[in-house]
Amino acid sequence: RGAAARFGGGGTIARFAVLRGIQAAALHSSVFTASAISSRAQAEIAMLAIVAQATPSTVVQAAHTGSILAVSASHLGGRALIASGGHDGTIAIHDGDLRPLHLVPAFGGAIFSLTTHALPDGVLLAAGTHSRVVRLYKLADDAEPLELWTSRQHTGWVRALTFATRRSAATRPDRLVSIGCNRLLSWGLDASNDDAREPEIEHALYEDEICVRSHDIFSLAHGGAAEALAAGSVDGALRRWST
Repeated sequence: RGAAARFGGGGTIARFAVLRGIQAAALHSSVFTASAISSRAQAEIAMLAIVAQATPSTVVQAAHTGSILAVSASHLGGRALIASGGHDGTIAIHDGDLRPLHLVPAFGGAIFSLTTHALPDGVLLAAGTHSRVVRLYKLADDAEPLELWTSRQHTGWVRALTFATRRSAATRPDRLVSIGCNRLLSWGLDASNDDAREPEIEHALYEDEICVRSHDIFSLAHGGAAEALAAGSVDGALRRWST
């Protein structure tokens, strides 16, 4: 345990190796016994074993020129699709093996949020940006992403997005919910076509008259047929709406 503690600054994998060495010595030495290892050390060995084994199967350098701030995964025609949003404002589309398929040029500052929804004939992809823009795309087969509409209704950074539906068996979402700082908006989506028009704001679920930083929302999730929208904010509060 003392050796492991002294090795604390050496990184997860190295620390795991030291702890495993201590464990092996305790089990095979005439001096140590298995009971000599504390339960805390045993628990740490088990946890670090999980971390050591949880290495990614594929690592690539994406097409972005800076940090990746958002990722969303979906599927199209039986294959996986992974979208990434960069600090450089671009959106990169990859297949399940992270091979690049498309690169959407920057259109409004760093990409802070992405969300996807699989359709029978494609994938809807929504992006939120540092410059308060929300943009909706449709991905179909190997075609370039089709821009459906762009909105600049938000007054703050668009940190989170989620598709939502009120129908349990629906194959297409009927709303897109977005948060810009502390203003959360729900957009009605036209289920009949994919025309490139900006929808009207369906309603503002949560909006302060004065922007209060302690209320800023960082994350969103929708409960599908349960019609529950949950949001987590910077003040540690979890809020729920019945939508």
